[in-house]
Amino acid sequence: MQTTVVNRFITLVRWYSSGTGIAYGAAILAGLILTIADELQLAIVMFAAVLLVALPWKLSFQEHARVNLSSRQNRLAKQLAETHDRTTALKKQLTETHDRTTALKKQLADIELEADTAAQRTRADLLGALDYARSEWGMLLRAEREQFASQLREHSAPQ
Repeated sequence: MQTTVVNRFITLVRWYSSGTGIAYGAAILAGLILTIADELQLAIVMFAAVLLVALPWKLSFQEHARVNLSSRQNRLAKQLAETHDRTTALKKQLTETHDRTTALKKQLADIELEADTAAQRTRADLLGALDYARSEWGMLLRAEREQFASQLREHSAPQ
């Protein structure tokens, strides 16, 4: 509550230290002095003259402040619209990037599957080739044994 009173007092001091406030204050002070001096008609005329000068000045000041506020609001609205457009564009770009990432992940999974399938086929082919080589090797060994056995028989046979 104290800060509210202090803020109001500061606002009052600022207003009475402005040009309009000084004019109003002078008119009130002069009106009081003239009223005390029994010059009521002169006080009313002077107060009306001050109001006729100070009031349009105060109204023009308020109109200028309203125009400034309106231009600031328009500028902020334009900045907000630009920010919204940029945000929308970034969201769209994020969605496109996410879609591309998803597509690349799918392609990578397909490539990995193809690589695994090719590796399994190659392994199966290699195992088949190894079995074939073993059987060939076994046939060669049998043939060599038979040849060695026949040579041994020839050699061991009586001459």
